[in-house]
Amino acid sequence: MDYKEYPPNQLPERNPVTYQQHRQDVFWQITIPMLIVLALALVLVILALSGTFVQQSQWADISIIWLIIPSMLIGLVFFIVVAGLIYLVTILLGRLPPYARLAQDWLLVARFKVGEVGDKLVEPFLRIEEAKVSWQTLVGRMRRKR
Repeated sequence: MDYKEYPPNQLPERNPVTYQQHRQDVFWQITIPMLIVLALALVLVILALSGTFVQQSQWADISIIWLIIPSMLIGLVFFIVVAGLIYLVTILLGRLPPYARLAQDWLLVARFKVGEVGDKLVEPFLRIEEAKVSWQTLVGRMRRKR
């Protein structure tokens, strides 16, 4: 592969076949399991609410409400942070792959350049070793002829 054709001048198009396969995998491996868990949670909530509860004292209920409120506020903050991160990752997933491909192409060019520089740096040492081995071979043949 010749590095002179890299990097390409335009961003590559998405492969429609692999993109469609990715969308199907996301649906079956992420969306469906999440919907099943959500449905099970809703069923449990409905079953819990439909049962008859033993009446507790009014003060116990008020105390539980006051104990839950701080946890709910902290949970709300974490929920907002996670939702924001999910939104940002969604945006990045839409915009980042073409630029990652360009970065990969530039790294490929760098790999070829480093290989060329390395070959040029090693060449004098290889020539010295080659001359040394040639000289040793010549001397060895001359000694055998005697």
